[in-house]
Amino acid sequence: MLGSATKSFSDVVMSGEMIENAIRSGKIDVGKMLKDLPRERKKVNHRRPTKDRDNQPPRPFEAII
Repeated sequence: MLGSATKSFSDVVMSGEMIENAIRSGKIDVGKMLKDLPRERKKVNHRRPTKDRDNQPPRPFEAII
């Protein structure tokens, strides 16, 4: 898309702004592309159960006086 891997960050930002402006002005049609995108991401549970923590009975403790 950019044509060169040696572009500086500011050149990449400017290219992105030019693409956004072209989309807004209607020079680039993205209507079909937006319809193909998924609307909502699937929710993934990233929590892992701790090792047998829920299966252990509570341990009593002694009060230190």
